[in-house]
Amino acid sequence: MAMVFQLRQPVGEPIGSEQIRLNYPAPGKAVVTVVIRGLQDDSVNATRTRYEFQPAPSSTDTNRLWQITQVTQQNKCQPGRGPQDWSGELCN
Repeated sequence: MAMVFQLRQPVGEPIGSEQIRLNYPAPGKAVVTVVIRGLQDDSVNATRTRYEFQPAPSSTDTNRLWQITQVTQQNKCQPGRGPQDWSGELCN
């Protein structure tokens, strides 16, 4: 899961908050969700990136290795700039 921290790109500007959550919804599946709120952006208020992992083919019970299988990103837009709920749509 350290890969998520390596993949994250600094926003380069102050943010309100950042939340990182790790969940194991099923055996052999891990999900890391990163939510960044309070962006200093005129169109995007918050972003949510979801990383899904599964054990790598070379993984063993004693040495569990994970590989990313899917990455999705959603936004919450500033008022009047697009969807106010989480959406894959770009903000205006």
